[in-house]
Amino acid sequence: MVRALVERRDAGEFEYWAIAPFILQEAPDRAAARETMTAGFVPRIAAAIGDDSGAQVRSRLVVTLMLGLASGLRTFEIVTPDVIDSGVSFSFSRGVLLCRATLSDPTRIGAR
Repeated sequence: MVRALVERRDAGEFEYWAIAPFILQEAPDRAAARETMTAGFVPRIAAAIGDDSGAQVRSRLVVTLMLGLASGLRTFEIVTPDVIDSGVSFSFSRGVLLCRATLSDPTRIGAR
C-alpha cells in the first residue's frame, strides 16, 4: 500500500488518499461523508491485511496512517522523490524500522 502511494506520487497520478480530507471538509453533510468514507476504507484495508476483528482497530489505524502519509507526500511535500522514491524497498518490518530511524534521526529517512 505504501509502495503504491509512493509510486503514484512519483508518476504524478491521482491520489484519493490525499484529497479525501478535502472532500470530507467540503461535504454538505460531513457526518454522512465521514461514515461513507469509513465504510469504504476500513473493510477494504481489513481484507488486505487480514483483519477480521470486530472493531477492526488495526485497519482503522492503517487508514489513519495512509491518510497522513498521503498528506505528507502530496499536500505538504515533506517527503519528496529526492528523499524517498518508489525504488525504495518497502516491507512492514522495514517500515517500522524506517519510522523508528526517522523519530531518532530525521536525516536517516533517505539512507539506504
